Amino acid sequence: MDFVFELLKMIWFLLPAGVANMAAGVSGKLWPKFNFPPDFNYRFRGRRIFGDHKTIRGISFGTSMGFLIRLVQRYSIKLLKF
Repeated sequence: MDFVFELLKMIWFLLPAGVANMAAGVSGKLWPKFNFPPDFNYRFRGRRIFGDHKTIRGISFGTSMGFLIRLVQRYSIKLLKF
């Protein structure tokens, strides 16, 4: 039983990061605009600074979803009284 509880605690701890990571990819369908790179196509030694496939849309949506999940976790902890 302790193993299951520890596993649930790990999932609970990693949930905001996992949702933020998935939300960045889903944001393409929700926000078709804002599809420009955060480094504004600047290059360092011939390569993009943040790499390909990074957008302002993905960064902002992923961050906001991770923050939202963390808020839900914070207030649900108070309700569940762990």
